[in-house]
Order: sequence, then C-alpha cells, then structure tokens
Amino acid sequence: MVKYSATLTAEIVRKYITDNISSRTLTEEYNVPLRLIKNLAQNFRLKGDDFLIRRRTKRTFSLEFKMSVIDYYQNHDVTLIEVATKYDILACQICALL
Repeated sequence: MVKYSATLTAEIVRKYITDNISSRTLTEEYNVPLRLIKNLAQNFRLKGDDFLIRRRTKRTFSLEFKMSVIDYYQNHDVTLIEVATKYDILACQICALL
C-alpha cells in the first residue's frame, strides 16, 4: 500500500470537505484512488485531525481489552469503523479478534 504524507492527506480532506470539491476531481488532480478520498473523509469526520497522526510503535492489547472490544461490537448497533475509532485501533484488528 502506498503511504501518503500527512500534508497531502490533510490537503485532500480539506478540499473535499470544506471546499466541496468532488472526489472524482481530486482523484484526477492528485492521482489517488477514489476510495482513499472517501476513507480519509470518513476518518476525519470520526476522529478529527488526530487521524493524521501515525503510530511508530507496535502496541499489544490485554485479553480484557480485546474482550471489551468484541463485547461492545456485538452488543451495540455500530460499524467496525465506529468501534475502531472508539477504541483507537484499526478495523482489521477487530476482524482478527472475531
């Protein structure tokens, strides 16, 4: 997967959300996948500017934490993305727990 700089992603999100430039136009302008723009916008709406911060260390999670994530996902009517945002983990990590 191609990594994009925080500056570029912030610029794309700003243009998409505040300037109301279409995702297709931004795809052509920046040569990035359409799905990436939609994901960046969704992450911004859920997390705010914090979604731009990348972790540099590997984290380990306790069994209790993992069980609480699974319990929350199964007992609430929420998406994987919303659970991931609430617990500050990746959605694919939740899938791996299930």
